[in-house]
Amino acid sequence: MKTAADLALRVRTTSGRVAASLRVRIGEKKGVEWLPRSPAPAATALVPGVPGGSGGRRLLVAVPGEADARIRVQVITADGAFAPQGQDVLDAPGKTVTSVALDGALSGKAAAVRLVADRPILAGFAADRGADVAYGTATPPLGASAPGVVADNRLDSSLSLTAPSGAASVQVTTMNAQGAGTPGGSTSPPDAPSRPSSPHPAPARTPPSAR
Repeated sequence: MKTAADLALRVRTTSGRVAASLRVRIGEKKGVEWLPRSPAPAATALVPGVPGGSGGRRLLVAVPGEADARIRVQVITADGAFAPQGQDVLDAPGKTVTSVALDGALSGKAAAVRLVADRPILAGFAADRGADVAYGTATPPLGASAPGVVADNRLDSSLSLTAPSGAASVQVTTMNAQGAGTPGGSTSPPDAPSRPSSPHPAPARTPPSAR
């Protein structure tokens, strides 16, 4: 699809069942990434996992309804929560996708973005550095009855946690083909992404030929 720089897609069937996925290439000889599925439109959204470092960072907001949306924007970093100067309120037209550059507000820091709107919206982020690209979307909070799973750790990776409504204690367990490792704990203070390091190494990987 080359008709617009930013798109929001809704897939539904008239009969039967389908499973939809979307892969994006940002340019010739540049990065390719699979887009995560967004939750249903809502008046509040938390977009976690905006990576730190150099490169571009954009907030993407889609308004699926006909009416325009007014959205309050709050950025959450390890230093706390704040409203980005000049970007604390976003007016997004209905039936459009609005892109907001976050480079200046983040200053290279890892972050989450909290949005409160006067009508249901969809939200996510796009991050690029050189030929690499990454996308993320708003996610519901995790709970004791609904644990989360983060896949893959082949390279230098870190886990970012955000507690937007108060301090939270989190149990992190590594897992691979050999089974689960020893759980490690982490406490994330309110309004601050934390990057817990695992106190116990992950179980040794099994070579594919040995499985």
